[in-house]
Amino acid sequence: MISTLRVLTVGSKREHIHGLLACCCVAAKRWKANSLATEGSAGDKDVLRYGKERTLRRWYREVVERGGLAKAHDLPGCFIMLPSSMYIWDTIRERVTIELGRVGVKPCYFPLFVPSRPVPSAVSSAGCLPGLVTKAGESTLNEPVALRVSSDEVAEACLSEWIRSHRDLPLKLSHWGNSIRFNSRWRHLPFLKCREVLQQEGYAAHKCLEEVSPKHRHRCQGAGRSLVPSPVPP
Repeated sequence: MISTLRVLTVGSKREHIHGLLACCCVAAKRWKANSLATEGSAGDKDVLRYGKERTLRRWYREVVERGGLAKAHDLPGCFIMLPSSMYIWDTIRERVTIELGRVGVKPCYFPLFVPSRPVPSAVSSAGCLPGLVTKAGESTLNEPVALRVSSDEVAEACLSEWIRSHRDLPLKLSHWGNSIRFNSRWRHLPFLKCREVLQQEGYAAHKCLEEVSPKHRHRCQGAGRSLVPSPVPP
């Protein structure tokens, strides 16, 4: 899940959304069962106000918030991850980290602040723009500092610096962190469309394509199938 919990093993956006909806369905069923198990008659607070079939967006947000996964923050587009969702995230992170370590992937961390440069077309086409820090206290910065949307540019620069010959290959890195995304057209939703996202990013460099073992993908798929209640693409 991702505050979107992005998992390395989940492929397209559609599978990711289906996985989140499946988690919400489980949370809704548990919440409903707990409500029915309480003494006394059910009041309005024990009934979901929105149906999934007619108002999916409102149903999703209600289940996430009343199911104890996330809570809206004072700032639009920001959500507080509650202990239940953090437990899910930590479980996924621990399991995926173990699987990646078995195939030689090393952990690293890239800075949240990156140089302010033109937005790559891949990012701008998705509608996610980086935030800019222009002041520190009362002082105006000489050059604005951007908040990362992804660590791709920093990772590519590091790989080109660290790899000097074929003896440095393969080099496989895993980065767990967050990213900041701004999109004025979004109608914000927890774990799906929010300004701060928890995520995992993987980077690898090999001598040739034949070195890219399918075992890497299969290990991550196995972790995904055991943790995410939705089909993981082959």
